[in-house]
Amino acid sequence: MYELNNDLILRERAATAFPAGIYGHQASWSVSPRHPQFFSKAEGGRLWDTDGNEYIDFMCGYGTNLLGYGHPKVDEAAARQQALIDCATGPSPLMVELAETFNEKLAHADWSLFAKNGT
Repeated sequence: MYELNNDLILRERAATAFPAGIYGHQASWSVSPRHPQFFSKAEGGRLWDTDGNEYIDFMCGYGTNLLGYGHPKVDEAAARQQALIDCATGPSPLMVELAETFNEKLAHADWSLFAKNGT
């Protein structure tokens, strides 16, 4: 597995790889060595840091993992879609269907906008 205090070792390495040794949203809370910065495993609603400590992910992957990490139905649907088209130059017809579904379910939504940021 990982060495004890691997998070601290990775922080030292990250100091030369990322600005200020941290990236993205973590900058607001992970500057303290008391909080883990690097995780090695995620399953359901839990995360494990590189030192083997287990945590409940109350942030749900910043809101993107409402069903938890590695949910079988989500993974199966993603694999089916990936087999059809993975990283393409443009969107698939499913994007239009998804936007229409959102717009129908939200009375105040006239249209939808999809964007990607982060990892």
